[in-house]
Amino acid sequence: MYNCRLNICINPCYLPFVCILIILLFIPPLLRAQPYTEKLQLQCDSIVGQVLQAAGAHRYLNARGQTTVADWQTIQNKVLTYAENNGYPFAEIGLTDLRVNENRLIEGRITYCSGTLIRFDTLIIVGQGGVKPVLLQTMLSIYPGELFSQAAVRQAEEQLKTLTFLRLTRPPDVLFRFDRAHLVLHVEPVQVNRFDGVVGFLPNQERQGSVLLTGMVNLELGNLFNGGKSLRAEWQRMRAATQSLRIGYDHPLLFRTRLGTGFQVNFLKEDTTFFNLQWQGQLSYPLMWGQHPAGKVGFFVRNQTSVLTDSSRRSTERGIANTRFLSYGISYRFSRLDNMLQPQRGWQLAWEAGAGNKTAAVRTPQGFATFHVARFIATGKQTALMLRTTGGIMLGQSLFLNELFRLGGLQTLRGFNENDFFASRYLIGTAEYRLYFEESSFLFAFTDYGRLAGQTPAQTFTDSPLGLGFGINISTTGGIFSLTYAMGNSARLQQSFSLEQSKIHFGYVSRF
Repeated sequence: MYNCRLNICINPCYLPFVCILIILLFIPPLLRAQPYTEKLQLQCDSIVGQVLQAAGAHRYLNARGQTTVADWQTIQNKVLTYAENNGYPFAEIGLTDLRVNENRLIEGRITYCSGTLIRFDTLIIVGQGGVKPVLLQTMLSIYPGELFSQAAVRQAEEQLKTLTFLRLTRPPDVLFRFDRAHLVLHVEPVQVNRFDGVVGFLPNQERQGSVLLTGMVNLELGNLFNGGKSLRAEWQRMRAATQSLRIGYDHPLLFRTRLGTGFQVNFLKEDTTFFNLQWQGQLSYPLMWGQHPAGKVGFFVRNQTSVLTDSSRRSTERGIANTRFLSYGISYRFSRLDNMLQPQRGWQLAWEAGAGNKTAAVRTPQGFATFHVARFIATGKQTALMLRTTGGIMLGQSLFLNELFRLGGLQTLRGFNENDFFASRYLIGTAEYRLYFEESSFLFAFTDYGRLAGQTPAQTFTDSPLGLGFGINISTTGGIFSLTYAMGNSARLQQSFSLEQSKIHFGYVSRF
């Protein structure tokens, strides 16, 4: 018996080259030896083919039924999404008879099981929502007997978040009973009714050295008769002989459709010079972008009449006249806020535009447009920044002072009297920084800056008013108390930053 023993000695200097040689000789064959590929060769019967066609999944199969593993996953997702949105939430899709053919393709047959056809049944409302089920049923477009849709369930949750009088306490649930699906909503009411008043102490321009007491009373009633309707009324006294009254009503879901309607009436008496009466009727409809609410579009008709009450001076010298303006227009509103009443994050957008004919001495065309954009940014756990821009423009051959935009005061330019400014074009920017120490209580500091311009038969003017101030909102068990201190600077009003011309506003908001 012979023993053969082979000893191979390799110089350590050549060891790296040997390793590289081994890699070059053995690794490529191993890579080439992989028996499978990403290609699939699939077959299906005519019924499954119709489902693929309806779901838009057939585009991921070529004429010979070939696809890839990644595209097969897309096909599955599209078919299941189509099924769950068309009455079959328990549908299944898969592959059977799998094998690898001589071309290294995975062959198989597509199988599809639709499951039981499911239809919506009545809504189940859990909690003291204070709302009629038929209201939510129409608002969410979920009716008994319609095919179940998972997309409709997701849309319902997003739409409910936009309501001011109702709050979801948890995401909606779906309860399946035999061939029926009940959407279960866990809700609680929100105290949306509001009564508030603001008292202002302003320098009396007519009596030097005295103070003029001004005020505002605002009433808002939301979710009237548990039907989502709202009524609002606002009264203001800006100066000794100047007052305004505004009344508005909104009626959603007209005739149990998603079409809404409403009207507004505004009355303004400007000392002993003129008074304006404006009424407006409108129709609105909510929009959707995919599964998310995309605001509300409206169409309105508006009539404004201005009548002079002081004929002792010639109207041409003052740039005012008796006018009547009938216009038609379109509006859009969008809001996505984390809290509809006390927002710290989100967006607000609103604009409107209209045109028509004005009758004064002659009949002339006239148009207008306004917009409002606000962004709320949370800068910390207890701080937030509000940035807002508003603007408007009037277009016409002959604009009169008594029909121009009215600006100034708590809603537009703080540090000035209510409706102190006239303008045919304006742009106002606001920055307000808030420090929250409770959910609805915060300190704030702000600046309002505007660029105003106006043109009437009697004059052309511009102005750049600036308002600065600070304040506090304090939430109590009975309501919210607010205090605002502001100063303003305006060349046209001949007002500068001074303690004598500063504005102090007290307000109280009661929700019930």
